[in-house]
Amino acid sequence: MASYTETERLEEIEAIEVLLENLTETYTGDPILLVQMKEFIESLNPKHKIILYLRLFGFSIEDISKELGIREDTIRKRLESIRKKSRSYV
Repeated sequence: MASYTETERLEEIEAIEVLLENLTETYTGDPILLVQMKEFIESLNPKHKIILYLRLFGFSIEDISKELGIREDTIRKRLESIRKKSRSYV
């Protein structure tokens, strides 16, 4: 199984932050929702940020598992944890 190096993880987190900043600059909807979304993403730990990033960009659970070297059931549990946490922000 392939696994991310710490450098690759940091690069992914930086990419998430750039995407969030770009969204902030171009978003024309409800500003309160934007603040909530930013707070939510910032509240995630680095592993959850990477999983969310990969999932949002179309990676399947199987792909994420292979990419990160983490079991699929662990990915599912972490995604569920992300979902539960997101409910408290919206």
